[in-house]
Amino acid sequence: MTSKVDAAERDGYVVRHPDPSDRRATLVELTGRGRAVLARVGDLRASGAGGLLERLDPAEQHELVRLLRRVAGPADGSVTHP
Repeated sequence: MTSKVDAAERDGYVVRHPDPSDRRATLVELTGRGRAVLARVGDLRASGAGGLLERLDPAEQHELVRLLRRVAGPADGSVTHP
């Protein structure tokens, strides 16, 4: 993990600060540049999923959600959401 934070710090995405309540710890904070990259990635992920779902009509989207809930639900097959 340290090497990943080192790289992010070197690239200007995060800064490290000493933890004021624990001298053994270091806090890692996103910089403005890091927040911008995170926002762009979030937008790209959202637009990708949205584009895929636009291929389905509303009834198909509902069916997809129903099936995903069934797959992701309890192993015993019980349904927690209609």
